[in-house]
Amino acid sequence: MAPVKPSRFEFDPGSIVQVRKHLGLSQAKLAARLGIPANTLWRWETGATTPDAHSLAAIYSVAVHHGVSTQFFQRREQMDKRLIVLWDLQTLPSAGTSVGKADAALREELEARFPTVLDRSFKVFAYPSDSQATDVLQELGWRVWEDDNDLSDTILSHSKSDCRHEPENTILVLMTHPGRDEFVAPVRELQSKGVEVHLASSGTMEMTALVNAVGEKNWIDWLYLDFDLRRRRMAKATKDRTRLLVFWDAQNLFDARFFVPKHLSVALASVRKRLDRLFPATSSRRFKAFVQQENPSFPKPTEELQWFGWLAEECDDVVDSIITQSKSDCEQEPENTILVLMTSLSSGKYAALVRELKRKLVDVHLMSPESMWLPWCKEEPVLVEAVGQERWIKLTRPGWSGIVSGGNA
Repeated sequence: MAPVKPSRFEFDPGSIVQVRKHLGLSQAKLAARLGIPANTLWRWETGATTPDAHSLAAIYSVAVHHGVSTQFFQRREQMDKRLIVLWDLQTLPSAGTSVGKADAALREELEARFPTVLDRSFKVFAYPSDSQATDVLQELGWRVWEDDNDLSDTILSHSKSDCRHEPENTILVLMTHPGRDEFVAPVRELQSKGVEVHLASSGTMEMTALVNAVGEKNWIDWLYLDFDLRRRRMAKATKDRTRLLVFWDAQNLFDARFFVPKHLSVALASVRKRLDRLFPATSSRRFKAFVQQENPSFPKPTEELQWFGWLAEECDDVVDSIITQSKSDCEQEPENTILVLMTSLSSGKYAALVRELKRKLVDVHLMSPESMWLPWCKEEPVLVEAVGQERWIKLTRPGWSGIVSGGNA
C-alpha cells in the first residue's frame, strides 16, 4: 500500500478557541452546547486531538448562528518549500560499503526536520575514485558530478543556481567539511536572500567560520548520523532530551603515543563509538579537551581534534577550568545532563564536584584506566567512590590507549 502523502492543510486548534472567545463562553459551556465532554473540547483546543467532520460542522453551525466567521484549516508552512541537498563527498567521505546507511540516516534526519517538504533533490560531488560510493548513491536517487580536481566552485555554482528561484521557499542542506571557509560568504549571501541554509559536517558549533555562519539550530552532526541507523531509530523512539558533555583532562590523562595523527584519529573515533553504545539516545553532544597552557609536552593536534568534533581549550589550571565549566554547563536542566569526565583516578579534586552535581541529579561518569588503581590498594580511589563503580568506564591500559582496545561497555 502506497504511503499517504501529507496534506497541504492542517487543522488549526486556535480556530475553536477564537470561536469560543467571540461567543464569550467557557470551555464547559461551549462543550455543553455541542453535547460533548469538556475535556474533549480541551483536547481539541490544545491540539492533542482533532475533531471529526461532524463535530466541526456543529461548531461551524454555532459560530454562523452568532455571526462569527472562522477558518478551521491553515496551509502547512513547509508544503510549498523545496529541499536541495548538496553532498561534498570529496571532503565529507563515506565508504562505499557504508554509504547506503549514511544515506538512510541522512534521509531520516531530513524527514524529522522537514516532514512536509515534498519537493526534494539530492546531488553529490566526488572524485572518480569514489565510484563505489557514487554508484550506490546514484541508485538511491542522487545525481552525481565527478572530477579529479576540487569541485568547490561547482558546488557553489549549483547552490546559487538551484536557490535562485523563490529563495524564500528554499531549504539548502550543504554537506561538507566545516573548514571550507570559501563557502562562508556564499552562505551568508544566500541567507540574505531568504534561503534557509543547513550544514551537515563533522564538527562542533564553536569550531569554524562556516559552522558559525549556519548556526547551531541548522547544524547536523555528520559523525552522529553515520553511526548505526538502528541506534538512531531507538533514540527517536525514546524522544530522549538528555545531553551529553564529555570533558577530557589532558593534563592528567595523557599518552603521547596517541598524538601521532593516525593513532589519535583511531582513539577519538573509538571514544565516540564507545560513548555511543553507552548513551545511544542523547539529543546533543559536546566534546572538549582541556590543555595546560604553554605545556611543551602536549602537541595540541587542533586540526585532528576539530575533525572529530572536539574543542580544545588552553588554560592555566586545567582542573579548575573543568570544575568551572562543569558547574556552568550542568546548571540548566541538570536532570537531563550526562557528564563524562576523562581523567586519571588520582584526580581527587573532582570528587567534591561529582558529589555536588549528583545532588543536582546530573548523571556523572568517569572514563579512566583501570591500571591506575593499584591492585594492592584496599580502598577505592576517592573519585571512583564519588562516581560509583557502575559509572566508571574502565580503560584497560595506561594512559587512555585502552579506549582503542575496548574496556567495559
